Amino acid sequence: MVKILIPRLKPTRLIQLIIIEGNMETGDLPGKPFRLKIGDNVIGRDLMCEVVLKSPTISRRHANLRISFDQKRFTVEDLGSTNGVSLGPLVLKKEKREISPEAEIRIGEIKLKLLALDEDDESTRGVSVSPS
Repeated sequence: MVKILIPRLKPTRLIQLIIIEGNMETGDLPGKPFRLKIGDNVIGRDLMCEVVLKSPTISRRHANLRISFDQKRFTVEDLGSTNGVSLGPLVLKKEKREISPEAEIRIGEIKLKLLALDEDDESTRGVSVSPS
């Protein structure tokens, strides 16, 4: 009998933004997920954005959420929007900031939560959403 050692593969991560406070009239509904990719993920009203939000409080190209190749570092950047990007009490205007998984960001009137989950993780995390 021959034993073959199979190297353990790194888990695949699922990176999402979830709307936790939205706008029912524009279809930006609480609980709506957006799957993100490695690299740049532009958030805005423009249909060419990776994350399209329809609220009039969102600029066409409002912000960029960058995911590192190893999927462990996350950076949010305001792209010169009118309202900026809020991280709690901090408002970014034409600047970028590293954020943690499960960070909450506000873009216009829409509040989003970043989730980074290992796909082979048996535990699931709930996200509480507020109807708006």
